[in-house]
Amino acid sequence: MRTFITTIKQTIGFKKASFIVSAVLVSVVIPAVTFAYGPDRATFTMANPATYVTFNSITDDPAVGDERNFFRVRDLSTGEAYDDTANLVSGHKYEAEVFYHNNAASNLNLVARNVTARVELPDVIGAKSTDKTGEAFINSSNANPQSIYDYITFNNTTNADIAITPVANSAKISNEGASNGQAINQSNLFGSGAALGFDSLNGNIPGCDHYAGLVTFQFIAEQPNFTFTKTVRPDGSGINGWKNNLTVNQGATVNYELTYTNSGSMEQKGVSLFDKLPAGVTYIPGSAKLYNGNYPDGKTIDDSIANGGSNIGDYDAGVTAYLDFSARIDAAPCTVLTNTATASTENGDRDASATVTVAGNCTAALPHTGPAQVIAGLLGIGAITFGVVYYLKSRRELDSALLQTQAHPVHRHSSKDIPVSAPDTAKADDVEAEHVHTKTHESEHKK
Repeated sequence: MRTFITTIKQTIGFKKASFIVSAVLVSVVIPAVTFAYGPDRATFTMANPATYVTFNSITDDPAVGDERNFFRVRDLSTGEAYDDTANLVSGHKYEAEVFYHNNAASNLNLVARNVTARVELPDVIGAKSTDKTGEAFINSSNANPQSIYDYITFNNTTNADIAITPVANSAKISNEGASNGQAINQSNLFGSGAALGFDSLNGNIPGCDHYAGLVTFQFIAEQPNFTFTKTVRPDGSGINGWKNNLTVNQGATVNYELTYTNSGSMEQKGVSLFDKLPAGVTYIPGSAKLYNGNYPDGKTIDDSIANGGSNIGDYDAGVTAYLDFSARIDAAPCTVLTNTATASTENGDRDASATVTVAGNCTAALPHTGPAQVIAGLLGIGAITFGVVYYLKSRRELDSALLQTQAHPVHRHSSKDIPVSAPDTAKADDVEAEHVHTKTHESEHKK
């Protein structure tokens, strides 16, 4: 394949070799209707080029096809061919190319003046984004139109943002002239526009495909990410003492440790740690210490960790920092003290918690049942039982007296008691018999 590509370059020149190789690798023709280019302009063919200065308007270029699709990108980490879409993977390096061609017929000697290339790239591609684009422009003061543009699309299928970072000093021009391989002013390329040229970067591009070329540059897809944890240990208990949950006596001193790790693929700047201790936990002034690559043995820092937060600096990918401090446990026995710390970065915040329980007899007290309490309880039960029995006995006696009254009613008249016969419906013998039956039933029930 390398010999084949070299042969192509020797035969047809750099510009056509570049795009033919892309076509060989892709082996797919993308329909022009899917391209996002503009503005609308007159188009030409290789057999019938333009009669005036215009850029990238030939639709049947044997190397590139439709020149209006002039901005393309590929993943260098996988070696894939140029395409209109970049599927971003954190840590991968990409290369983009901007093709330019003054379509004026060569016999007209029409030179494009003040030709520049300009690129706009998004800084961040949001999570799950499939519609973020980058845009390239070719500008010329005497071209018609004076400015043309084309898009590429960035896809980020992950759950976190991906940043696009251009590789420093990677922009260059490629053509068949004296300016081939020269560095392009990258600040201008991503700003107001970088000058192009053939013999030099003087902004002049003659008509004809012999003078066509490419601007290429590279960028890296970087995904910010970090982890954050919090642990606690009894003061001076050693490296194996760190835990998420701990039980100590009231008045004990404990050490807290906040651990931040940059687990992404890009630097995180201005990392800050916060820890608001709950009531019953007293920060010990002067105890905060920062450990990182610059301070492997630790550096004592101010007390801002317990007073609004501490900025611990900038961290490259893969770097870890530890912030340790001490506190005294003043809460009452059986108190559970959970406090949450926060790591704050330019890419978001994360929380982490640790719990300290104050030791003590934390079992709920049960009622005391000594001999005196038992005797009092029995006496109380006996009193209740006596009251119930007395009530039942009195009720029976009352029922008996009522029955006797019904059997022998007395009419009060003057000062003399005169017997009155019982009603026909309640004879004395029947009432007495019913009374006897009731007493017998109660006796049987009590047995």
